Amino acid sequence: MKACIIFGGSGYIGTNLAKHFLEKKTFDIVYIADINNTTLEHNPGIVFKNIDVRSKITTDGFQTVGWIFNLAAIHREPGHEAHEYYTTNILGAKNAGMDQVFVNHLKVPVKEDATFVVHSLKELEKIF
Repeated sequence: MKACIIFGGSGYIGTNLAKHFLEKKTFDIVYIADINNTTLEHNPGIVFKNIDVRSKITTDGFQTVGWIFNLAAIHREPGHEAHEYYTTNILGAKNAGMDQVFVNHLKVPVKEDATFVVHSLKELEKIF
């Protein structure tokens, strides 16, 4: 079975991405890992995990996944302390096990040596 994880997947983009993947049969299982509940929780193929990317993440309860999407972000300005952007957007990506980061954030502090991969939604549609 093919599976992916969408960290921060309870929002608008994550919800629609999960639906798209299941409709197109790109993945059999879509894990939505977020601190907020998802409206898709009772849909076949969706597995919700209450996970905060700012904390250590274990792989307990996940089958092997081929893709990880990190949409978990602090992006509203103003409203957050400067360190919160870093701990969520950069360290959160590392906690999610990502070497490359798909950036959908409005503010991305560049302090670490992560590789950033910036795609438009149109480019992602070509991939999937």
